[in-house]
Amino acid sequence: MKKKKDNWIKVLSEINKTEGKIKPLFVDNNFYNFNIYGIRSRKVGYMVVWNVNSLKALHISRMEIKIDMPFYEMNKENVPEPPEGLEFQSL
Repeated sequence: MKKKKDNWIKVLSEINKTEGKIKPLFVDNNFYNFNIYGIRSRKVGYMVVWNVNSLKALHISRMEIKIDMPFYEMNKENVPEPPEGLEFQSL
């Protein structure tokens, strides 16, 4: 039986709807978590999204960080890393 591929467009849409303020997200019977990393002064960063169960992941680079979006300031101490063993996919 072929495993269903993650619907990354739908997951990203849900993150956008919640403005990145709800974690983890439940989409298509799966839990997804994400971390956003950025530099406040530049209002730019990247996001790593992953399926909590399968560890399939997506990396979004050069994303705009909105003023009220929660994110981790890059180059600071105690910034959490995404889980080890993520298998990155493409859209």
